[in-house]
Amino acid sequence: MKHFLLSFFILTLPIICHGQQASIECAKQYSIYKEFMKVGSYDLAVEPYWDVVGECPGFSKRLYDDGIRIYHELIMKVADSVSVHHYLDTIRNLYARKADVLKLDSLEVGNAYLQRCFLLAGNGKISPSRLFDEIMPWVERLADAAENPYSRALNSTVAAGSAKYLKTFNKLVCSRYSLPEAANDVDRLMRIMDILGACHNDLYLSALEQMQLLWKSYSIAARLGALSMDMGYKTKARNYLSDAVRLSKQWEIDDMVSSDPPAGGLGYLTIASIYLNYASLFGLDAFETSEIYWVAADYALKARNNPQLVEKADKIIAECKARFPKKDEAFMHSVKPGDRVTLMLFDTESTSARF
Repeated sequence: MKHFLLSFFILTLPIICHGQQASIECAKQYSIYKEFMKVGSYDLAVEPYWDVVGECPGFSKRLYDDGIRIYHELIMKVADSVSVHHYLDTIRNLYARKADVLKLDSLEVGNAYLQRCFLLAGNGKISPSRLFDEIMPWVERLADAAENPYSRALNSTVAAGSAKYLKTFNKLVCSRYSLPEAANDVDRLMRIMDILGACHNDLYLSALEQMQLLWKSYSIAARLGALSMDMGYKTKARNYLSDAVRLSKQWEIDDMVSSDPPAGGLGYLTIASIYLNYASLFGLDAFETSEIYWVAADYALKARNNPQLVEKADKIIAECKARFPKKDEAFMHSVKPGDRVTLMLFDTESTSARF
């Protein structure tokens, strides 16, 4: 036994000695790059920094944060895009190493990385196109990830940071992605664009149209109408909004028959919102347009029968009341309080005059 222990000690002694020497050298190089960082000589900190990472990757919990700061400062000092992109690649790799060595959740580290990317983009150091390229792998992961605190935090970072670049991102998403055939893939593509906030483009419109062919949903039809209107496709918008009204009414009928007790209300609320927001599509003059708010309020009132929709319905009713026709205007059009009024909208609608 003694011979075995002696042999083991002799065999492991060089390893122990090497480990001690490496730790001593790492401590020395660590001190050197720290001193360079203190005086702002980040270019001189690079070599001793990588000596520490190479020999002692777990030397300090701050090791990778130090490297990220070094390369961030180097980016801030250079002007050529080649160097900037090289340093950014290094920062990304350092975040990945940090996650691996410290056993951190990758989405947590990805959130920190994207926050830095948005900061650099805000400082004009990386272009919106390069920013898009850095964001999208994480957005695609979010589209497939289960919801948890890390995914919610990353989602919020992407949404807040992307808001400034949506015009560019809407163009880029159309150039980098194409509409898939399978419904699941279309749904995933829409999740990607929703997370990014890039939902104001022809690709998103086409994806919605494909989903509508599959589901024939009043809510999707309403979204298609709103998006088409925003994008200037007015004829298409009118058709989809008309579909939304028709499908909403049918949904309410089906719900009344099939649900016990009926849930109801969502279809009526959708119709109320459509007439509230798109009243300007109808009427020959301001008075005829304002009559449509009576119809919108009627549907919102029906939606109030669902206790869960009362708050939203009341908000619509209040907005409609503020736009009701005025008494003097109604008098000029021979309309009196309580008169029944028939309007040709997306469907024939009958309402009562009130002021």
